[in-house]
Amino acid sequence: MTSWPKRIDKVAFAMYSIYRQLKNKNAKLVLVLAKPEFPNGLGDCPKALRQMVQSGVIELLWCERNLFSHKKLMPTLGLFPNNPILVCDEDIIRPDGWVDMFINDHVIHPTDILVGGCVFDIGFDGNTFNPTKLFKFDAPDCAGKVIKNRRPANGFGGVLYPAGTFTDPRFYDIDNMMRLSRYSDESWQFCFNIIEGRTLRWTSKIYPYQYWQQAGTYETSMSKARGNDKRDSYREIYERLFNEFPELREKLQARIQ
Repeated sequence: MTSWPKRIDKVAFAMYSIYRQLKNKNAKLVLVLAKPEFPNGLGDCPKALRQMVQSGVIELLWCERNLFSHKKLMPTLGLFPNNPILVCDEDIIRPDGWVDMFINDHVIHPTDILVGGCVFDIGFDGNTFNPTKLFKFDAPDCAGKVIKNRRPANGFGGVLYPAGTFTDPRFYDIDNMMRLSRYSDESWQFCFNIIEGRTLRWTSKIYPYQYWQQAGTYETSMSKARGNDKRDSYREIYERLFNEFPELREKLQARIQ
């Protein structure tokens, strides 16, 4: 999980909703924050969060460079390269059974990327990418199925990446990542999931996550940091990715046909 100053007061609630599901499980709760956004370190965090860190409930990692939402995965992946990693956002209180669902699904499908939720279809109009073809939440009958033409919302529903998911060295090029997909960690990760031919699969239950969203978090999402940066529309992001990685367009078109 990651956060930033406008949402840091929500982290303890979200983390606790996960922590209470971790009894007798060999798991770590990891929070990654950017040093430039918290110059006084833990002193800039709310009391409840400080207590969770100081008691060892949460392992806090500091990122020297602000990688925006990419902090959710990249530093954790570097520290735990041989572990499955479940990423999610701090805006949603996770319902009972959420952690066990991912663990049990991972046992059944150990090499699949497990996706808790998507929010829009992806497609092409001819050769033109249409990333918001239809905005909608997942239907319950999607549960357990392989995902073809939807893009994961990895913070919304959570995404579990098995150990060894990202093998293409280009994925770890931070400067390129920030140039091509600065504010969308989901798009960067999805790009390499497609390039590497990974199987993406919905979890065995589709939760209505929108009903557990903490008040005020939509308006303070990290993506709002981009302001009026028109270069960050999904269409612009994917056109940059297609230009940089020509195999992405070919493999994505083949997948969703």
